Amino acid sequence: MIFALILIGLILEGWLILGLIGLSKGWLRFTLALPISALTCTLIIFILTIFKISLTPISILGLNLILIIVLLLIRKRINELTNKRTNQLTNKPINFLYLLLIPTLIYAFAHSVVLPTFHYDSATNWNQRSQISFYEKQIVFETHNDLIKKPHYPFLYHSLQITTHQLQPEWNDHFANTIHFLFNISALIALLLMTKSLLALVLIVTTPLFAMHLGGGYADVTLTLFALLSFASYLEFKKSDERLWLILSAIFISACVWAKSEGLLLCLLPWLLMVGIKKPALIAIGLSLLWPIFAVLKGIPLSPHGTSDLSIGLQTGAITEVLKVIFISGSIGPVLPVTLAIALFRIRNPKSEIRNLIFPLTSLILILCIYTLTPNAEYLINGQSFDRQLLLPTALFVLNFLDLLKPSK
Repeated sequence: MIFALILIGLILEGWLILGLIGLSKGWLRFTLALPISALTCTLIIFILTIFKISLTPISILGLNLILIIVLLLIRKRINELTNKRTNQLTNKPINFLYLLLIPTLIYAFAHSVVLPTFHYDSATNWNQRSQISFYEKQIVFETHNDLIKKPHYPFLYHSLQITTHQLQPEWNDHFANTIHFLFNISALIALLLMTKSLLALVLIVTTPLFAMHLGGGYADVTLTLFALLSFASYLEFKKSDERLWLILSAIFISACVWAKSEGLLLCLLPWLLMVGIKKPALIAIGLSLLWPIFAVLKGIPLSPHGTSDLSIGLQTGAITEVLKVIFISGSIGPVLPVTLAIALFRIRNPKSEIRNLIFPLTSLILILCIYTLTPNAEYLINGQSFDRQLLLPTALFVLNFLDLLKPSK
């Protein structure tokens, strides 16, 4: 019951913030509310961490409640802003493609909500770090007797779990997994409403590795979903020229930085190259740089694997393994090579479409450089993380691919 009340409060908080930005009422505003409040939870816990205030129901829920009250007090102004028309999903008949999503969603629900946490990364980092931080009443940045493998990661994933655990006497893994399952579903529905493309959703969700991690509690899915929401918002901005979409894109791309260390290099940098010099880009820069500045001052490494990442040189066997993973191993399926090839050969309007391609292409190039020119090749050859990194550019190429198809309809 307490979990449900906190969830409702977070949705209300996100709903009000979206109204302030200028998004009108509707299902899109409702589904984007939780992804938005996930970032506000993170920033609230960041403020508490900066001032060394314990993470308690009074401090966490109190600040969230104050934020909601402030938003309600300026609701009149919000209503004035929401008079702008925004694109909404038009009613369409049920498509048979929905049937392709059912097995994946059942699997995700069973593995993330019903069954206990058993995936390695969740057990040694994501849920584990959230659990220890919940009991310690502070975000932990140490291995804590080797129980946490990557305590130096940014903490959006953990903040959402910790916030929804307030007023609970004990940690509950089912609650922790449920909130992220709800986040994933909410983000996916929002993506469908924004792109109006069921095909895009099916291609992304049924990508083998994405489908598996959707129920595995991995933050790679969180990172990818925030990047997709940002990219979809940018594409909407290009069509409508309404600034609210670029503001939303900036907010979501900054959430990538708070979700995983890779978000700084693989999401924010390519996004800035795509967007260029625009005022909303300052929102993305401002919200994003809070984390690296904090990390540097605290002596926390920004790289997932330490300073060895700075060593540059072609790694033995790396290129062969990259080709094997992309074209043979099947963990990504044929989605990446097919959508990449189509994106490169079907560009018709260079002024717009080349710019739209910058985000996914730059992310892919940076990933390939990291895993072939640095010691991170170790995690490519042993199959530990390279495949998961490819989820990001693969999903982005899908959106770019569907955007290319629209003019030819």
